[in-house]
Amino acid sequence: MPRYTFIAACTVLAALAGCSTGNAPSPSAPPVTQDPAAPATFVDRIWVASESVQVSQGDVRVFLPDGTLVMTAAHGTPAFGRWRQVDGKLTITEEGLDYATDILELTPDVLRIRMHSPGDPVDITFAPAGEVLHLTGTVHHLDIEGGQYVIRDPSGTTYSPTNLAAEHQVEGLAVEVAARRRDDLMSIGMTGPLIELLKVTRLPTQAGSGTAGPALAGIWTVVGHVFGGVSALDGAQARAYHGRSLRLLGEEAVSGTERCATPRYSEREVTRDAFLATEYRLAPRALAALADRQQLTVLEVRCGDNAWSALGARLIGVDADRALAPWDGVFFELARDRKHQALLPAPVSDSGSAML
Repeated sequence: MPRYTFIAACTVLAALAGCSTGNAPSPSAPPVTQDPAAPATFVDRIWVASESVQVSQGDVRVFLPDGTLVMTAAHGTPAFGRWRQVDGKLTITEEGLDYATDILELTPDVLRIRMHSPGDPVDITFAPAGEVLHLTGTVHHLDIEGGQYVIRDPSGTTYSPTNLAAEHQVEGLAVEVAARRRDDLMSIGMTGPLIELLKVTRLPTQAGSGTAGPALAGIWTVVGHVFGGVSALDGAQARAYHGRSLRLLGEEAVSGTERCATPRYSEREVTRDAFLATEYRLAPRALAALADRQQLTVLEVRCGDNAWSALGARLIGVDADRALAPWDGVFFELARDRKHQALLPAPVSDSGSAML
């Protein structure tokens, strides 16, 4: 996935500037106070870059109320950062790095900011392009025009997403989304308003609701492994788990010889950089399988009210048919088994380990 950072071009310009004759930099302009008569806010609005030396015109920034910063380019996949404002001071976080940011102008029609990077500051002027649309609904597949996925809200309104990711193309999946209305586009299907998804969050499955279970549930096979720092296992010990079957189903959770008859599943969406840094002290791109993913789906498995310590107690989604299972300092690579999924008991070898 391309990296959408505010400061990449600025780093190059700063390097070139090192060859100059040493002219003193111009002093930073003080932040401009917002017009008190204008009830403007930059949160939960679609902002499109209209003027900047370092950022392309048309790039979109959205400051969601939960502190997520969505960054997209034309026809690009959203990337995610963070933002916070404390005592009137704005900080933007990209790839784990914090950048102090001045709001130079804020009105209903203009947002102008200055990000302070290690080189020259980055100035960006944005124009508004509408409010963020928040909705909850269920994903459905319609057998029209070759097949189309839509999101239907509780009132029955159907929305046609232009960029629903493969891992969310699950019939009956309950989701909460932040989106941008795209009335400027046209669709062949004409099933409802077109929306560009900015952020998608899976909602917990309600018992008896008829919605799909966790997307990462099912039957998986260990097909490889990578190390993620200090591990209790060596290479030979990790390879011994290759071929193990993980059965994460509604009636049971099985990992090798370990079985839980009362599994409880919870699935959440997390930002890759913060999750890897907090949980495993890993750099954003330390795991090649996740290098192109800014947002991750994580499945946690408990046995009744207790923690489950088996391999497979946590899964990190890579795509619809691949996942990682972190365990004892090793990230085991999993492949989904669609031949046996939720149909038959997995055969067991003489040694007691599951086989496929």
